[in-house]
Amino acid sequence: MAERDEEQARRKNAVVAALSLQWGEVNRLLFRGVMRPPTMALAPLESMLGRWIAGPRLMEFSEAFVATAPWGEVFEVLKHEMAHQFVSEVLGVKDETAHGAAFQKVCADRGIDARAAGRPEEPAAEHEQRLVDRVRRLLSLAESPNLHEAEAAARMARRLIVKHNMEQEALHQTSDYTWRHLGRPSRRVGSHVKQLAGILASRFFVACILVEVVDPRGGASGRVVEVCGTRANVAIAEFVFEYLLATAERLWQQALASGEIGGGAARASFLLGIMAGFGETLRRQDAELPEERAMVSLRDKEPERLLRRRYPLQRSTGGSRAGSADAFEAGREQGRQIRLRKPMTSDRGNGGGLLGSS
Repeated sequence: MAERDEEQARRKNAVVAALSLQWGEVNRLLFRGVMRPPTMALAPLESMLGRWIAGPRLMEFSEAFVATAPWGEVFEVLKHEMAHQFVSEVLGVKDETAHGAAFQKVCADRGIDARAAGRPEEPAAEHEQRLVDRVRRLLSLAESPNLHEAEAAARMARRLIVKHNMEQEALHQTSDYTWRHLGRPSRRVGSHVKQLAGILASRFFVACILVEVVDPRGGASGRVVEVCGTRANVAIAEFVFEYLLATAERLWQQALASGEIGGGAARASFLLGIMAGFGETLRRQDAELPEERAMVSLRDKEPERLLRRRYPLQRSTGGSRAGSADAFEAGREQGRQIRLRKPMTSDRGNGGGLLGSS
């Protein structure tokens, strides 16, 4: 019992230390270093994830939330509470509600989620949810063994995505922007993953960046792809991300089993080729369809601006090419033949947004 209590205390201390360290980084990057460090603590909060208490200069976080939530989500709650601290101590605003105009502006200027409730899996607006549902159904139809039927279903899905975003742009409609972490943290992010992030950013109305996720609780740490955009576009981008990674790995295993290609170095080139080939297919479709050509000039820039506010010193992802030329070409040929299909379901716990934070 004593050893268990000691281990729990050690983990709590590690979390508090990590929160304090990240507080300093956020204060420097997003708040120009003007705030003084508060006292950090974990508490048995039931109705909120975190809170800033001005009197004792205390920033508390729910013990249950911190123990179970993905660290990226905990980090967002930290920034949310730091925005409260800034309004209180630096701006000196006393005559507004907790989530009043001053707080909303502080969050908007820094890409911080200002909502008191809601995570990325929170339902999108009704019109966006209809889009997601229709795209889901079309991508399911793209599983058809008939190549022409699969192409038709995938192309119709892309038409819907493009049409929706062009209408939003033309009507100057504002949308609820969100973010989500894709994939599992990795110390070495493969070039094919970076290439895939570039495809998402250039063709699916989202912005992507590689961010560091460090879990002080002993969980997986490393870099992940963070994607920003409207709820509908982020959901669709996640579908494509997971489907392409799973498909690329399956095609590699088939190539390996055939004996045509082998070796660890060839795998990286093959997977990169898969993504390059798929990107070529999308670009060819863009050239064929007037609506998709127009997509380039009408692309919503808000996701990119949101990323720059969230990470002022980092740049969005690009692509690269390296390794075995033969494996790359073999993968590219396979990638040209990929058609969007129904995505695998995923654990959406890696997203952002705040549920019940003060």
